[in-house]
Amino acid sequence: MQDPRKQLVASGYDGMADRYLDWSARVVDPTRDRLFDEFSAKLPDDARVLDIGCGAGVPWTRRLAVRFDVVGVDISEAQIRLARENVPEAAFVQGDMAALNLPEASFDAVTAFYAISHIPREQHPDLFRRIAAWLKPGGLLLATLGA
Repeated sequence: MQDPRKQLVASGYDGMADRYLDWSARVVDPTRDRLFDEFSAKLPDDARVLDIGCGAGVPWTRRLAVRFDVVGVDISEAQIRLARENVPEAAFVQGDMAALNLPEASFDAVTAFYAISHIPREQHPDLFRRIAAWLKPGGLLLATLGA
């Protein structure tokens, strides 16, 4: 059985999927935008990028998919449905980022915008080990984390 805390996150994002998409489109954060641009500039055009906690795919998955081969992951079924509509050129997986089984060294980069904070803190060390394993040598991680 899935962790009830994660079930709450999934059902919450399922229930507010359209409202969250509208709200998040209006968020302005120049620092986040600058860091995203710096991160993207370090990757070759054919880079493979994993976007964990991708939500509805807007704006980050969409921006990544302009230049990169992108796989988005989200625990919310409704968010993944919207992401597939918003970013048809990317691939999407509905599931728990902390339980993903992905091949080692299969991504040039991983992004996690406002997502890791939804994972119970005691699961963070294992999640970071998984992310490190998914990255190719020299791969990059861009993540927002709570204090």
